[in-house]
Amino acid sequence: MKIWDCYPAYLCQSMLVAEHRELHGLLQIVERGQTVDKSADPYIASWLDRPQAIAARHEQLVAEMRLLDIEHKSPVTINVGPIEWPPMSSDIGVGIQFEQLAATSEDARLKSPTKPDELLQQNALSIMAREPSLYKYLQRENQSGRLKLIEVQREVTEVIRRPVQIEYLERVVATMWRYCEQAPEAFTFSSNRRDPKRKMKAIQFLASKYKWPEIWQTTALTDLACCQIVD
Repeated sequence: MKIWDCYPAYLCQSMLVAEHRELHGLLQIVERGQTVDKSADPYIASWLDRPQAIAARHEQLVAEMRLLDIEHKSPVTINVGPIEWPPMSSDIGVGIQFEQLAATSEDARLKSPTKPDELLQQNALSIMAREPSLYKYLQRENQSGRLKLIEVQREVTEVIRRPVQIEYLERVVATMWRYCEQAPEAFTFSSNRRDPKRKMKAIQFLASKYKWPEIWQTTALTDLACCQIVD
């Protein structure tokens, strides 16, 4: 894969850097008004048709890179407005991508899950920031044994691309902050409490230091720091 459908937290550090380089290469093609042969590489061509999605994916990658102390000095100039994401790869499905990452991403922040409940746990906060009822439904399906791993892999990959509802975001960020309150430095971030995006920066800082699994091992730790917000 050049650009993965899986969320960047599942990529190892070398993959993060490689995809980041690829995204900048695509943006250069967009800025020059160039095109690629859609029949030769329809997946990459679909990204080139959606520069806002390239910029949004770049934000996700950069958020993960910074969390892992990977230096970043190449900001994207395209403003992230309404996003139309390209279809996920039909040649290498998201389930196969997760299998590949399980074999190669030893230093990824999130390990590629082997069971639906592991994937749900990693993505619970991200899902609840968008559609709490969907998370409850997936929980019920998983508890009943009706949920297949490939189904939830596709579902959560698509859900993370959606904007978040401000009301739900505030609730989820407040939940994450409860873990941070045990840190002795937590009081120094009191001025950030009203802005969920600023609060996420504080959560990232403290989670990076203390590695609480309840928030360190979630997609939400970077996802909710760069997601689109709707009222």
